[in-house]
Amino acid sequence: MIRIEKGYSQDFVADKLGVSQPCYSMTEKNAEKTSYSTLKKIAFILGVSVLFLLDIDSSSYIEFHR
Repeated sequence: MIRIEKGYSQDFVADKLGVSQPCYSMTEKNAEKTSYSTLKKIAFILGVSVLFLLDIDSSSYIEFHR
């Protein structure tokens, strides 16, 4: 998990998002149900793309949407 690889705790990310740790924990467990704006914020904090967070291969995504 990228958050752990970066050495970030759930508390750290939750604080950056302005939510509680339990709220962020639920977001982590249900990323596919998370709003795009929240996913963008998490991606920025972690230094990755939204596609990476959702475990979507960007090349496949681009081909699908052509």
